[in-house]
Amino acid sequence: MMALMLATSATAAWCTADQDTEINTFLAANVSTSCNASMPSWWRWMTFADGLAYDQYLMCRPPCKDDLQNLTSSIPNCTDYAGTYAKVDRLKQMCTDMTRPTTNGGACTTADANLLGGLLLKEPVWLNCSSVKNADLYSLRAYTTNEAKALCGSTTCSAFINAMANLMPSCVDTYGVNTMDKFRYEFGCTPAAVGANCSMVDMAVKRDAYATGLWSNCTTMLGSTDPGYSWTLEDLESLLDKLADSPEDVPSGFCASTCPANYLSMRKKLPSCTSIESVKILSDPSPLYRICPSLKPEPTPTPPPAPTSCTTDQETKIREFLTANVSTSCNASRPSWKSSMTFADGLYFDQYLMCQPPCKADLQNLTSSIPECVNDRGTFAQVDQLKQLCTNMTRPTTNGGACTTADSILYHGLRFDEPVWLNCSSGKNTYLDGLDANTTENAKALCGSATCSAFFNSMAKVMPNCVDKYGGNTMDKFRSLAGCTPAAVGANCSMIDHAVMHGARDAILWFNCSTFLNNSYLKTFGALDDTVSYMYENLPSGFCTSTCPANYLWIKKTLPSCTSYGMMLSDPSPLYRICPSLKLSPTPAPTPAPALTCPLPGSYRATGMRMDLATSGDFTESHDGSGNTCSTTGTYAVSGQTATFTVSTVSGVCGSAFTANAKLSGPISFSTDCNQLTLNYTGTPSTLQRASNAETAATSAMLLLGVFLASATIAPPIWRLLAHYKLCMAEAAITDADILAWIERELVETTPTSIKAIVQHYRVHLVMDMRMLATTDTDW
Repeated sequence: MMALMLATSATAAWCTADQDTEINTFLAANVSTSCNASMPSWWRWMTFADGLAYDQYLMCRPPCKDDLQNLTSSIPNCTDYAGTYAKVDRLKQMCTDMTRPTTNGGACTTADANLLGGLLLKEPVWLNCSSVKNADLYSLRAYTTNEAKALCGSTTCSAFINAMANLMPSCVDTYGVNTMDKFRYEFGCTPAAVGANCSMVDMAVKRDAYATGLWSNCTTMLGSTDPGYSWTLEDLESLLDKLADSPEDVPSGFCASTCPANYLSMRKKLPSCTSIESVKILSDPSPLYRICPSLKPEPTPTPPPAPTSCTTDQETKIREFLTANVSTSCNASRPSWKSSMTFADGLYFDQYLMCQPPCKADLQNLTSSIPECVNDRGTFAQVDQLKQLCTNMTRPTTNGGACTTADSILYHGLRFDEPVWLNCSSGKNTYLDGLDANTTENAKALCGSATCSAFFNSMAKVMPNCVDKYGGNTMDKFRSLAGCTPAAVGANCSMIDHAVMHGARDAILWFNCSTFLNNSYLKTFGALDDTVSYMYENLPSGFCTSTCPANYLWIKKTLPSCTSYGMMLSDPSPLYRICPSLKLSPTPAPTPAPALTCPLPGSYRATGMRMDLATSGDFTESHDGSGNTCSTTGTYAVSGQTATFTVSTVSGVCGSAFTANAKLSGPISFSTDCNQLTLNYTGTPSTLQRASNAETAATSAMLLLGVFLASATIAPPIWRLLAHYKLCMAEAAITDADILAWIERELVETTPTSIKAIVQHYRVHLVMDMRMLATTDTDW
């Protein structure tokens, strides 16, 4: 401070009291309105003193630069105890230096440090990247893999992070850490290379793994040191670090337990990058080997001495051999659209083809013909690697793990180098990736072809099932090219699903929607879908009240509910983000139907038998057969699997089996829908089927009409009865009361006494039907 004062006093006189007052008054004032409005809303309000002492980054940003010029012209050129005038000069220089940050990895300057802090903490995150109001870059850090995927999967967030990276200095801070390494550690969406400093996605994998619980038998082993504790990988590693310094505390039998295997299996899943916090490779298992040295694998044997450098003659031989064509049999087995192939093609570009018979013989020719020496391209080593790749392609990854190099070559070869079988495609030299399945008609034609289906199945059997470096599963991608079965809800879409999607995207919008949009490129659903999803700021005013949302939703409903590039095809949520008022309220869960209670009131019938059960507890039962008629009435009760009948009246031949006031009990059972009962109260089981109300009424009417017709005594008034019956049946409004009233009125006028007796016989059934209707028809 004294040095600063001496330096400034050499160039400017000490400030007078008035100048000190002028400086302090100016510094206490707020910056200009335009400067203040450009700041993050959580940073307002800022004085000139704030900008000079703490907010240099913001002070160097337009339009605050005008205020910096105001500082320069308003602060008297004199020396005060704070050295204000000199600070203003240094701030101006810092603003200039921040426009040209260190980018060569050298030591960070003061301007670099201010620029780094400003970009991390004072630049507001772009809209649609964070739901947190006034978020800064530092607040975007992801701690779990799900958070990292969401952040890196957002187009806006990725663009914002890239924009910040382009402004970021690349220098080494006071802690010895490179700022770009630190930036990738906090915000990097790409996994780091082996041994390189870890990125954000790498650290998210580590944090998820560290929070994972251990195997139960390992937890039981560790429970002896801390009973009841929920052990995780992080806890186990912490214990290993502690035990390395005190091996006498290692639990007895630890190294022979399942804990080491548990630890190693979880370690293998971690990235092989270096944490800038601990400067250790995440997947390094050495903490375990310090405790259990016997488990450490034997060191890899020292490889044989490397081949010597190639001589000029050897280089010439390699070059001549690589430029020669492969054998005639190998070339003939290749797809016809690749006219010829040299050994160099097979070694560097066409490894898949080189591994297929009969080209494997040429691979052996490569092995024996390339001199065992080292040239600039490492040709001999590449031949050895190709041989290993050919072996690995015969045993591809099938468990959904990470794809190996052999898996990637095999997958690419099956897609682009295997010709489609004859009679499957009309296109000459077509391969799997070139099949035209962009319409449902084409997709159905492919899937309906026995040859194409057999070709797809043959490809599926040799296709690897692994996750590529972009995070895509190869079998999912294969199904998207050749899948003939629609995907399940939420699963990755198949070829047939994509064909439906392509057809929908080509659909022309409704005329009134297209007219409203009034834009030449917004004529199809695909264009509208893209605009709604990604460029909704380009939609015209009034969009939400136009017919376009209805057009959009109508087509969305026709799409499969499968996922493509992480988005469900039928998901309408992009529209609801723009037009939230259109989002439907959740449908309330339906009220469950009340459980059935047997028996249901109604008429139950079997051949020659009828039983009517009323809600009131009354029953009527009748038997017809062999010219004899029998009927009983009374009350009934059902308890569990037993029915009790109390007989009130007995008529016909039933008198020999039943007596009035008798109480009969017997087993009874019902079907699940209560429409069938099995009864046994006479010693013989009877199964009866329940008839509907309309059927019961119609049957009663038909029985009576049959009586009238058989008697051949239908007088003209009875024809009115028939006409009434026909009318009622036609209008589906017939009731037993109608029939009974008409019959009795007509009988008084025209029908003989014998007919009256028959009607009386059926009357009891009609009355029971009326009671049954009274319990189910509110209009009765």
